[in-house]
Amino acid sequence: MGIEPTRPKAHEFESCASTSSATSAAVCEFKGYFLSTKIIFYYPKNYLIKDLFITFSIILNYLMLKINIIISLFFIPLLFGISQNRVALIKELTEQDGVYYLKGEKFTGSAFRKNNKGKFITDEPFKNGLLHGKRMNYNSKGVTILAKEKFKKGKGVFRTYHSNNKLKSIGLIDKSIKYGIWVYYDRKGIVKAKEKWSEEIPNQLEWEKFYNDRGLIESELYYKMGILNREVYYDENGKVFKTNKN
Repeated sequence: MGIEPTRPKAHEFESCASTSSATSAAVCEFKGYFLSTKIIFYYPKNYLIKDLFITFSIILNYLMLKINIIISLFFIPLLFGISQNRVALIKELTEQDGVYYLKGEKFTGSAFRKNNKGKFITDEPFKNGLLHGKRMNYNSKGVTILAKEKFKKGKGVFRTYHSNNKLKSIGLIDKSIKYGIWVYYDRKGIVKAKEKWSEEIPNQLEWEKFYNDRGLIESELYYKMGILNREVYYDENGKVFKTNKN
């Protein structure tokens, strides 16, 4: 007799086939999404202890139902998440117009970057091919979090780091396209360069500034409609000594 999981009735046990004239058997089958089992109870046919077996079967049936519910609540979201989110290395993705693909499909999941020692140095969440969520930078050993930046539909602050964990570059991107001011640093943390990208015209550089080892300005380059328009050069003390206008 099958019980799926409902409270068994006492008379249902009476209908079980007897193994002998002195005993009866109750077969309880518990079914669930993840667990199922079949238990056979033998009890004296004409004694009050039969009620104990029936009560025990009711309790066991209830516990099996609870276990199935708990397992279902835990695994169904997990399985759904696995089916929706994938894991890949950044180098396995292909980028087209700021959208990242894995095997021809817009990537949704977590992508990782490795350094030359095989350590994971970034954890980058993607949704429908775009950076979306908290992008994390790790140190060169892949242990300590250096920075967390929140991205929304591919837009946010993008950082890179040197192998000594010093900041290498920082700036804004929108679907992998730079915009606004970007700053670049050497391994000692001294500014090497700055640049400004147009916020209206994608991939159009407006100006660049370069600095010496002491962090003093060396040159400035200004662009108009993407074409070099003016140059300014400085001496080692940071004073202008030459300008060119195209």
